[in-house]
Amino acid sequence: MTTEPTSGRLYSLTTILLLVLAISGCASRDDTMQKWTPSDLNGRRLSLVDEQEVENLAFFPGGYVQITIGSKSAVAGPEGRWEIDSKGVLVIRDMDGSVEARFKKLHETNGKIMVERCGYVFCSKREYRVK
Repeated sequence: MTTEPTSGRLYSLTTILLLVLAISGCASRDDTMQKWTPSDLNGRRLSLVDEQEVENLAFFPGGYVQITIGSKSAVAGPEGRWEIDSKGVLVIRDMDGSVEARFKKLHETNGKIMVERCGYVFCSKREYRVK
């Protein structure tokens, strides 16, 4: 009678369990969308937390937004309009009315907001300082 060593199966089971715990720990923060409100934005400024990119959004009443975008070495300063759609998503449009980006608010803590920012091609999670 041959017996199969249990240490290999135990190792595999332990590895799987650790992976499940790690994944569930990473996903433990509630990233369900929260609705934006005008008071979240009017008179406030969002600044991207990033070592390479620059993105600052200054929100004004009446839907005007002043934007600074670029890299640490070169920036541009387009203007646009902002609105909150019926689902509570922040929509940034250029002055011609084309959608530039959509921001889904995920959570806000300690003066920072985590969003899912969707541009022309893809979406990414980004963190902004709130001023």
